[in-house]
Amino acid sequence: MNAPERSFADALHDAHTTLLRDLQQLEKAVGPTSGEGPAVLGARLGKVRTHLTDHFRFEEEGGYMAPVLKEEPRFSGEIQELLAEHGQMAQDLDAIIEEVGAGPTVQDVSRRKIHAWVGKVRRHEARENDLVDEAYYSAGATGD
Repeated sequence: MNAPERSFADALHDAHTTLLRDLQQLEKAVGPTSGEGPAVLGARLGKVRTHLTDHFRFEEEGGYMAPVLKEEPRFSGEIQELLAEHGQMAQDLDAIIEEVGAGPTVQDVSRRKIHAWVGKVRRHEARENDLVDEAYYSAGATGD
């Protein structure tokens, strides 16, 4: 018996949920009481990188931002800016992964960079959510 195909919305929800869970676990892993070493933290960061890529895939070409852009073209500039941030966030994460992997211990500077990066991703996600809300619930959008 074949399993039913998952909907785009289900897959997007799962990718979003997985990324948020990763971010929470990452924050704990670099917290002041964590003794997580570079090898374990590097593996954790690699997992985050994979899930970040999956999440971004849902937002990019043909992703969930496409209908927003079609419904509300006035958001084109902001959508393009948000999409461009994906590449920068991925590059920043790659640099952190490299830094963590280069040392015998996880330095305070690496921990601060990770906390700053997680904050950047969270702010980015909030801006995307706000944009989608504005597009579908503004006076000009039908939401249908």
